[in-house]
Amino acid sequence: MASTTLRTLCQSRSIRFELYFKTSVELMRQIPFLKRHGITRVNLPNKGKHDGVADWCSDLVKAYSDVEVCPHYSLKNQYYGGPEQTFQKFESFCKRLTDIGIQECLVVSGGGRKRKSDLSTLSCLQMIEKRKSSPARHLKLGVAFNPYFPDDADRRNEQKVLRRKLETGQVGSVWLQIGCDTTFLTEGLDFLYNALEDLELRGRVDVYASVFLPSPKLLNQMRFRPWNGVFLSEENLSSTDSATSITKKILRTYAAYGVRVLCETALRSDTDIARFSRLLEPYASELSKDAEGKQQKDADCSNPKASPPRRPNPELDPLGSVRQGTDQERHQRRSQTNQGEQAKPSISSKSQRRPRSLRATPRRSSGRFGLTKMRGGMSSASGLRSKVGRACGSNKKQKLQSAGEGDDWK
Repeated sequence: MASTTLRTLCQSRSIRFELYFKTSVELMRQIPFLKRHGITRVNLPNKGKHDGVADWCSDLVKAYSDVEVCPHYSLKNQYYGGPEQTFQKFESFCKRLTDIGIQECLVVSGGGRKRKSDLSTLSCLQMIEKRKSSPARHLKLGVAFNPYFPDDADRRNEQKVLRRKLETGQVGSVWLQIGCDTTFLTEGLDFLYNALEDLELRGRVDVYASVFLPSPKLLNQMRFRPWNGVFLSEENLSSTDSATSITKKILRTYAAYGVRVLCETALRSDTDIARFSRLLEPYASELSKDAEGKQQKDADCSNPKASPPRRPNPELDPLGSVRQGTDQERHQRRSQTNQGEQAKPSISSKSQRRPRSLRATPRRSSGRFGLTKMRGGMSSASGLRSKVGRACGSNKKQKLQSAGEGDDWK
């Protein structure tokens, strides 16, 4: 199970291994071990000024045709008199890598004390940006990023420098330092992916992060002679079990962000491979879940029948029901308005006359001036004139008293 997990990650290009050796002969002795476990993606470090990194790459490619090499280049270790001379030496190194067939390179400024004339990674990238014919443009260049600085100001400065590196447009990969604080890691990854999104580099820049296989020997080394820029807690250094538990949490975070793994432990035996494979099981499990979810999403998008568009349910969507009722009311009002604007039918036709029981019937009631009132309205104009005339011709002193219920207009 363990070796299967590691082989699966190697086939999915989700993991790389840093090789440790002192001579080319020691490097060649590791090739059978790499082939047996399906390890094809390796990194070659640059620890000293006289390291023949380009020669190592050439020998490894000739002996192992399936290998993909990413050499490291330390601008501090490869210092030559000044920034310009150091940059020219770096360009010569890049041209050599291109001739060998190497496609990527991790460029680091180097740790320890700095000289004023040292060439930083940021300055190197800015020089490549200005020189359109630089051989370094033919390589996929990687840069380092440390999100684990305990001091807030140091972390902000590291993020600022990373942003400026990405703005040059010459970065093809970002490599995160080893650490144990998941809060700082999450903050750094959020900043990185937001910067890639802002600069429209998402999907064009690979992200790697380092991890080591905890062991008593390695923990003692980190406690008394820690690596430069590596910050580990006392809990992490207390025991192998504690370090393993913390490392698994870090790996789950890597998987959640789609970060690839760089193993910085020298694996020499099948036992080391088995232990490291067990350490990677949570990482592999999270990656498989994300892959299955993505495949299901792609399948749903490619098959419309499998996921029909959702229609609003009035019982579950109150807003949809309100909108639907509002449309019906608007339609009813619109229909009533249209009917009101149409010409009213003539009542001359017997079929369109109102029923006799609903027609206005006259009811005589004498009021002032002897006006005749009707239940459905006043009498005709001729009847009105006759009544008014008789009232004016009578004795003015004679008072007419109402014989009905009373004067309706009083």
